[in-house]
Amino acid sequence: MKFILLCVLGLIVSTKGDQCKTPNDEDGECVNIQTCKSLMNISGKPFKTDWDKFIMRAHGDACQHTENKEDVCCPISEIMKPQTTTMKPETTTMKIYIPTNQEGCTVDRCVSIYNCSVLLQIAMNPNITVEDRQYLRDRQCKNYADKYSVCCPEPELPPEHLECVAPKGAPGICMAPEDCIPISIIHRKERQTQEDIKFLLDSACPTQDELYCCPTVVSTETEAPTTTTTAAPIVETCETPNGANGTCISVIHCEPLMRILQKTDFFANDAQYLNASFCGDAANFPKVCCPETPAVEEFSLPQPPYCGTVSTAQAEFDSGSITYEEEYPWTAMLLYKNKRKEKSHIYCGGTLIHERFVLTAAHCLHEQEPEWNLTSVRLGVWATNAMEDCLNQASNDQLDCESKHIDMVVSKIIKHPEHESLYNDLALLQLNAAVRATRYITPICLPLETRQFSTSFDDDDNTAMQISGWGAHMFVKIAEAKMKSITYISNMDECKKLYSNGVAGDLTAEHVCVKGKGTDDGKVLDSGGALMAVVNVGRMQSYFLVGVEAISYEVPPEEGYPFIFTRVSPYLDWIKSEISGI
Repeated sequence: MKFILLCVLGLIVSTKGDQCKTPNDEDGECVNIQTCKSLMNISGKPFKTDWDKFIMRAHGDACQHTENKEDVCCPISEIMKPQTTTMKPETTTMKIYIPTNQEGCTVDRCVSIYNCSVLLQIAMNPNITVEDRQYLRDRQCKNYADKYSVCCPEPELPPEHLECVAPKGAPGICMAPEDCIPISIIHRKERQTQEDIKFLLDSACPTQDELYCCPTVVSTETEAPTTTTTAAPIVETCETPNGANGTCISVIHCEPLMRILQKTDFFANDAQYLNASFCGDAANFPKVCCPETPAVEEFSLPQPPYCGTVSTAQAEFDSGSITYEEEYPWTAMLLYKNKRKEKSHIYCGGTLIHERFVLTAAHCLHEQEPEWNLTSVRLGVWATNAMEDCLNQASNDQLDCESKHIDMVVSKIIKHPEHESLYNDLALLQLNAAVRATRYITPICLPLETRQFSTSFDDDDNTAMQISGWGAHMFVKIAEAKMKSITYISNMDECKKLYSNGVAGDLTAEHVCVKGKGTDDGKVLDSGGALMAVVNVGRMQSYFLVGVEAISYEVPPEEGYPFIFTRVSPYLDWIKSEISGI
C-alpha cells in the first residue's frame, strides 16, 4: 500500500555526469532520471503523492546548472547501468493469479487499485521491477469516480479457495497456514509432536505444497460424547506503534488504518505509522496491529507519530551545534511590534503543541513593557539570514524561498491564571487558523499518558535532555541558524542552594533544574523555549515536551547557574481545558 510504496523515498541514484549535492547533502552526479533507480521507482508509480512530487523536484533542482532538463542529482553509490533489454513479467514467482490474455475492460472491472488485491499486491512489492511498473501502467483505466483506477483482471480460481477434505473426513478449504487457525496453532509450537507432524502431512493440499486443507468445522473431543462445533477464531494480540493494545488483523478490516490510507494528503509520518503497524503476512493483504479502540482525544492533541518527529538526519552533537533544516520542527519565534515602528522583532521562542496553539512562558508577554505587542508566531524557520533574503526578494520563485516558514497571527493570548514571577510561568498562544503539518512544521508531543512517558525524573545529573532555538531574548541579536545542545537534569537541592540569593525565589516541584555541557547553551535556548526528551514509544521514537524556559538569561549560565524550566506535566489539565474550548 502507500506505506510500502513510500519505502523507496530515502534512496536517490545516478550515473556519470556533473558532480552535485543531493538534498540530503550526499555526494552525487547529475544524470538522466532513466538511470536513477530510486527516482525511477517514484516516477513509475501509478500515482504520486505530493511528497513524491517534492522529492522529484528537489533532486531535479539540484542539477539546474546542466543543459539537460531531465537530469537529477543522485548519490554516487546508487548509480545503475541503463536498462538495454526488457523482459516479460514473471508472474509465476509472485504467487498471484493473473490471466495471460487481456480483454476489454468493462465498467464493473475498472475500479480503485485498493479494491483490486491482485494488482495491489504488485504495487506493494518493495522490490517492484520495471516490468511490473509497466504492467500496472497498462492496467490503468478511466473511471471518473476514482482518480487512480485499474482494470482489475478476473482472477482464476486461486488454489487457496479450492474445496478439500481435511483429516478425519471433515470438509475444508485450501488455505495458507497463517490463515487457518488449527494449522497456525501447530506452526507456532516450539516443539511439534508426532501427531502434529502427521496432522500437517495429512492436511497438505495435494495440488499446492504450501497450502493446507483447513477444516470448516472442528471436532472437539471431551469426556462427554463427541460434538461438532464451529471453530472459534483465535485473537492474536499485539502492541500498536504508540504502545496501545491491539489485534493483528488484515489491514482492510482495520478502520483506523484504512482511514489513514484513504487520506488525500498522505505524509511521511503516515507511512511511518503504517510500516510500524505491520505484524504479519496474509494471502492478499498485510496484517497490521489494529488498536482495540481508536485513541481519539476529544480535544485532538496529537499523538505519536503525528508529533515529536525524530529527524532521520539527527546525529551526535556538541553544545551549540547547528541543526539540520528539518530538526525540531515545532520551534517557534514570537514576533513583537513596537507601536511606533512597523518592523517586527523577535524576543522570545515558543513550542507548537497543537495545530492552533503555541506554548510559551508567561514572562514572554512582556506586560511590563506595553510598547511591545506580541502579534504573531513564525513557524518553519531554520536559517534566519536566508529567510530575510527570501522576504526581501521581489518574487518567491526559487525552491529555497518557497513557503517553508509561515507567520501566523495570534488571535488570543491565554496566560496561566495564577502566574506570578517564576511560578506558573506559562502562556498559550491561540493562532488565527489551523497550521498544516509539513516537513518543517510539526507539533511536539505532550506527556499525556504515563505509560508513554515518565513525567518525573531521577534527581541526578544523568538524565539527558535537549534544547534548541536561536538564543532569542530581549535586546540580543538572534543566531543566524537554529541551534541545538544537550543538557542534563540537575539536582534540585543543589539548584536551590545556587539560587538562595533570591534571584529565582523558592523553587518547587513544578520546576526543572538543568545544566548544559558548555557556556554556548545561552546562545541556543530561547526565552520561553522548550526542554525536550527523546522517548521510545512502542516501536518508534518521539520528542516530548518536558519544560518551558523560566530563567536562563536573568543569571548567566557561564557563572555556573543552571537553567530553570517550568515543568509541563503538572499543567496538562489546564492545557487540555483551554484547547478543548476552541
